[in-house]
Amino acid sequence: MTGLAVILYARSGVMRSAFNAVGWDAIEVDVEPGYGDGLHWQGDAFDFMDTSLWRKADIAILHPVCTYVSGSGYHWNNRVPGRGACTLWSLNVIERLIDRIERGRKPAIMGNPAGLIGTKLRPATQTGPPHQSGD
Repeated sequence: MTGLAVILYARSGVMRSAFNAVGWDAIEVDVEPGYGDGLHWQGDAFDFMDTSLWRKADIAILHPVCTYVSGSGYHWNNRVPGRGACTLWSLNVIERLIDRIERGRKPAIMGNPAGLIGTKLRPATQTGPPHQSGD
């Protein structure tokens, strides 16, 4: 099967190129400029979700920033002023993303390390060992 894959919060071009290599069209979306050749939409992911490209997408891959929601980052919340607020903000963004995807009934996968998403929002429906990331 081929179609359109949307990769939110990505700019390296690695996943986009992998989809392209097997016949998919793919676009990365990030507030930062993208690297390499290929489709990249620079801007807010929620703004992109209002475009016709989003409505045409067959699958969404989400890579929200894990700095404040991973287990390895969370332990800094009591040691660094302001980190707790960043964690709450990040969880709110991720919750809004999940809600938007579910309302649109779009097939999606989220890549994120073990941490607060599974304990504060909802448990993962599927997991994989980190050393197999990309396989």
